[in-house]
Amino acid sequence: MRERDLFARLRADRELIDQAAARLRHLAVQDEYRGQRYPEHAYGLASILDTISLGLTDMPDSIRTAAVRTARVLLGTEPHHGEGAGVE
Repeated sequence: MRERDLFARLRADRELIDQAAARLRHLAVQDEYRGQRYPEHAYGLASILDTISLGLTDMPDSIRTAAVRTARVLLGTEPHHGEGAGVE
């Protein structure tokens, strides 16, 4: 894979992961307004995604792939395991 293609893929993955983290934070705020408890779970996962996103170029492919898959599920662009998602 050419270096430019690799950087483009990493940039796209980073944007997807960042979008998922932002969505988690948004949903946590909305849940707080509705009186839901334990928003720290969503904030904690968002922080983990932020950390992965920041170090994406140094992450093993397995972690990057899992983070991207998780981000897609959180954003509703990939089915949950058991709902048609294949195991790689």
